[in-house]
Amino acid sequence: MGLVSTFKKGGVHPDDKKSLAKASVIERIPLPKELIVSMAQHLGVPATCLKKKGDVVVAGEKIGTASGFISAEVHSPVDGVVKEIRKVRLANGALADAVVILPDREQKTTFTTKYDYSSLTSEELLASIKDLGIVGMGGATFPTHVKLQIPVGKSVDAFVVNGVECEPYLTADYRVMMEKGKEVLEGIMIISKIINPKRMIIGIELNKKDAIEHLEALIKEKNYPIEVMGLKMKYPQGDEKQLLKATINKEIPSGKLPIDIGAVVCNLGTVNAIYEAISFHKPLIERVITISGEGIKN
Repeated sequence: MGLVSTFKKGGVHPDDKKSLAKASVIERIPLPKELIVSMAQHLGVPATCLKKKGDVVVAGEKIGTASGFISAEVHSPVDGVVKEIRKVRLANGALADAVVILPDREQKTTFTTKYDYSSLTSEELLASIKDLGIVGMGGATFPTHVKLQIPVGKSVDAFVVNGVECEPYLTADYRVMMEKGKEVLEGIMIISKIINPKRMIIGIELNKKDAIEHLEALIKEKNYPIEVMGLKMKYPQGDEKQLLKATINKEIPSGKLPIDIGAVVCNLGTVNAIYEAISFHKPLIERVITISGEGIKN
């Protein structure tokens, strides 16, 4: 583990409450009777719907296509039939088209065949990330293919993977690290082929020491050029500005982006999604979430 650090200005220290769900392994929830898939699940321009009522869809099939530079492809998360296309109200108050899908009782589509991507160029990897609809999993949902397109004249000094998960109660990224550590590390190496960083760093707060030790052991086993940096517990260290100050001691100027200081930041869940996309041709059709709190029995 590298230097124990944090950002200097501000921050609070809430009770992390992570013990409530930390030991709970990832499990799949039962399928609902219907799924509502919005065409605006990402930052930027909503996707254009490609389906109509009565269409049969399979898991991973494209049901919405990106309609702008900052936009994303949308895919069906299940095998099923389109019940209807309707407007839905999003959490931000906006209206968006949505595909309502009735899932088949038996889900036949799987993503278990692993493909050899070793001969793919950085351009081909980036095109796959775009086509498979990968967006930021840390909350902003920014289209990842846009983030990983490094502008001409810019270079990446540091690729920082955000494994901080500083919010109280949340343990989703922690469980991904513990259960899918090898996949996360392979995802980091895939991204490194695209952006060619000088350093690769995973930032993790010290309330997840077992995750730090687990990833360090895997890194040593594979001899990956990846650093794990333990960080003091402080909210909101998961914000990319605070994270970059904590890990590489650089500040993003007002109105600028991380690449303007030679950095790229990806959430740990995004890295795992890229691994699955490139290795198994699996679109972004699911994610790990935390269900926790004092009011939950199990």
